[in-house]
Formats: sequence, C-alpha cells, structure tokens
Amino acid sequence: MRHRETGYRVSYWIWPKGAVSLLPRAARVVQGGEDQAPVMARWEKVVEVAGDLLVPLDTYPERCRADGFPAAEHLAAMGNELEGEDETPTLRKGHRRRHT
Repeated sequence: MRHRETGYRVSYWIWPKGAVSLLPRAARVVQGGEDQAPVMARWEKVVEVAGDLLVPLDTYPERCRADGFPAAEHLAAMGNELEGEDETPTLRKGHRRRHT
C-alpha cells in the first residue's frame, strides 16, 4: 500500500475477525470481518489498546498469535486511518511514514 500524500510504501497486515492468526509486526494493522468495516491503526496503538489479544512467538521474523478480536470500543480507541470506501486502503492526510 502507498501513502496517498507521500507515495511511500506502508507495510500492514490484516487481522481477520473470527480466525486465530499468526501475524507479523508491521507499521499498520487492518482489522475487519464480514460484519465489521475495516479499521487501520498503527502497530503501537494496536498493542496499547488490544495487546492482551496478541501472544508473542519466539520466531524470526517477529510474529504474534492473535487470539480473539478487539471489541468495538477497542477499535474506536485505536482510531481509523482509512479514508474513503473504495477497496484500496489509503491513509488520511497528515499520517506520515516514520523513517527508522
């Protein structure tokens, strides 16, 4: 995915509702399901709000097991960086990639 304003690539993984998943660490997390509109949030915010659902695994590259799915109030607390209703995720103006 590319940031709409900067054109930089942004890494993300999808946390599907209703499935136990092995998920890699990424800049962003997209969460959703059949009855849940997609929500995109920064990795750090997801861990802050719903870290109790993520079990770190002793793997390389770093991965975690997602047990369960964040409740609606957790998703709201994470914020949503997605803009528009098309099928391609884009980031809202003002969200910039950090160089590390």
